[in-house]
Amino acid sequence: MNKIILGSLILVSTLKANAQGCCSGGSGSPIAGGVSQGVLQCNQLEMASNYQYLSSGKFKTKDKTIEPLFNKLYSNYLYTRIAYGLSDKFTFSAETGYFFNKTQYGLNNRDTVQSSGFGDLILMPRYQVYYKTTPKNKTELVLGLGLKMPIGKYNDSTLIYTNPKNGRQYYTTSPPTVQPTSGSNDLIFYGFFSNEFRKSRIKTFANILYMKKGWNALGQNFGDYVSVGLFVSKPFYRRFNATLQLRGEHIGKMDYDKNLDMLALYNIDVNSTGTR
Repeated sequence: MNKIILGSLILVSTLKANAQGCCSGGSGSPIAGGVSQGVLQCNQLEMASNYQYLSSGKFKTKDKTIEPLFNKLYSNYLYTRIAYGLSDKFTFSAETGYFFNKTQYGLNNRDTVQSSGFGDLILMPRYQVYYKTTPKNKTELVLGLGLKMPIGKYNDSTLIYTNPKNGRQYYTTSPPTVQPTSGSNDLIFYGFFSNEFRKSRIKTFANILYMKKGWNALGQNFGDYVSVGLFVSKPFYRRFNATLQLRGEHIGKMDYDKNLDMLALYNIDVNSTGTR
């Protein structure tokens, strides 16, 4: 067959996660890179969806737990990727995500702020620059260069006061923790290396993803993102496959226009942003 359609649905449930909520592209976003990707065969189509529930109620500065500025963050997120093999060496993918709910609960569950909507659109071409197969091994190296563009809201607002006399409503920009997107255009650099041992059918592979973050129109930069993943995979019972993953990731500290007071405007201590 020249055309093959592959579909996958991955359900991920996170009951509790200790992560900074101020940084787009971190553990709250599968776009940041969890699933290793090589290239598809010519005319091969891949469709994948990830659902993620994230809840966080503990916040840290470096390795120390701090007194929280709000009670809890949680989100419900669906991420979808469609990829197509234009040739045996070149694959192009389009990826996006939708937040059904992204909520920040204030202390004592007061001053709750929430938002929803689409996040970013990622266009990611990748090319197989090296491929070698022998009776014992199969090795490949894939490189990619992508662009992440915001299609959702990064400046959504929250109602803070309604004048009881004339009914006039006053709004303020919601904190970045609940915005569906950071609002910046980001460059993505991607690398993938794979080595398969044919006799044992064990496959080892690694991927690295570096995201160079841009600035949004509000004068905010959410810190560059780096992810490195190591994987071991082995099929069994003909139709099943088991994969073990070890991954490390780093998000730089948030930068901002020094004319802004992030703590006063958004209740964010910039020194507490970033994660590893």
